[in-house]
Amino acid sequence: MRELTDTTRVQVRFSEIDPLNVVWHGNYVKYLEDAREAFGRRYGIGYKELVRNGYFAPVYDLQMRFNQSALMDDELEVNVRFKPSFSAKMVFEYEIRRPKDNALILTATSVQLFITRDLEFCPSVPDFYRVWLGRVCYDFFSIESYHATADKHEFRIRLSPDSDVYKGHFPGSPVAPGVCTVQMLKECAEYALGARTLMVKIGQCKFLKLVVPSELPEADVAMTLSKKDDACFLTATLSGSGEDYVVLKAELKIEDNG
Repeated sequence: MRELTDTTRVQVRFSEIDPLNVVWHGNYVKYLEDAREAFGRRYGIGYKELVRNGYFAPVYDLQMRFNQSALMDDELEVNVRFKPSFSAKMVFEYEIRRPKDNALILTATSVQLFITRDLEFCPSVPDFYRVWLGRVCYDFFSIESYHATADKHEFRIRLSPDSDVYKGHFPGSPVAPGVCTVQMLKECAEYALGARTLMVKIGQCKFLKLVVPSELPEADVAMTLSKKDDACFLTATLSGSGEDYVVLKAELKIEDNG
């Protein structure tokens, strides 16, 4: 799994300095929080996504090391790195620098654990988080946006032309293998369901046009999902630039959350 990074800039405000005219140490926690919020918005794992799936992720452990002081009006760069793990936790590493002199102000690490809306500790990895890890921490595509109505789910996905998944098929002329386009549709369905699935039956699969990531960096996915017990019936279309590329009808089995 690849590590994910993001950078946020903050401007030190008058209200954030102490009588010594430096940033009060407790305010750095806010800067780290700002960085996590920006990271969540960029990668689709923000607080809204957590709550939508029925979870909170309070900070369990926070380690900070102060190297230099920041002053009023300093512009600071907060670099955050997500350390992926299939354990039931979210781990971030941080580095705060002052760009004008590249001074290292602070380094930190935080660990967040999952609890349910009933405030019960969650010792196992939530399904939605496992799905997110599999979607974002592997690099051949990502979900840029998602919109759902009562009977339809719509996604905008971005393909990663430099991924080795494409380079190997075919060398010198990268295309998306058919199995990868089917996997994209399956993972979009898992995102909408908030659970992992097994594809137990393909009723129809039409490859209408070759998917070339360098020519189609972004694509749209439209799907309907109907559930009965632990079965889910999927109808999905991958399209771009007004053309359909893949049409899939399949039966998925929702994995046991236990």
